[in-house]
Amino acid sequence: MRRPAALLLVAAVGVLAGCSGAPEPAPSASTAISGTPVPLTCDELVPSSALTGLWSGFAPDDSVERTDVSNEIAGYDGLVCGWSDDAGADFQVAVAHLDASLVEALKNEFFRTSNAVPTYGKPPAVEGYYEVASGRGVADVLLDEHWIEASSASFVEPGDPEPLVRAAVAALAG
Repeated sequence: MRRPAALLLVAAVGVLAGCSGAPEPAPSASTAISGTPVPLTCDELVPSSALTGLWSGFAPDDSVERTDVSNEIAGYDGLVCGWSDDAGADFQVAVAHLDASLVEALKNEFFRTSNAVPTYGKPPAVEGYYEVASGRGVADVLLDEHWIEASSASFVEPGDPEPLVRAAVAALAG
């Protein structure tokens, strides 16, 4: 997916900006970028009160298989949460607290490569984007120093994850 490249690009530019004559080792996602731990639980990020409509039969599920992006977010000390229903459908919501420059790089990339969704929050404080990637609907939301990503094969249109991402935005706002 394109997200790791955007974050690595920001890290590489930072390394190059401080160049001397000696070559530096290439940055890697695990060493070049770090985040701040997200001080929330999954129940706080998306409370049961947000699981209405399409999501009313879903319950927290630690066995939901993580996507590459949710693994990336976890690698930045982020929080990754999964929910599933009795029929085997699932979704996950992940959030990372990153440096503002990384969030800005993600905003720029999503603006160029994804579809803006203004209903995930109040622009410009909250920027929302939606796309289908690898058979999953993916909602990316950027606010302050946070990157939220919600994904599921059940997200067939931008409005599907809206109550989930709005709950996460509210939880991060305090």
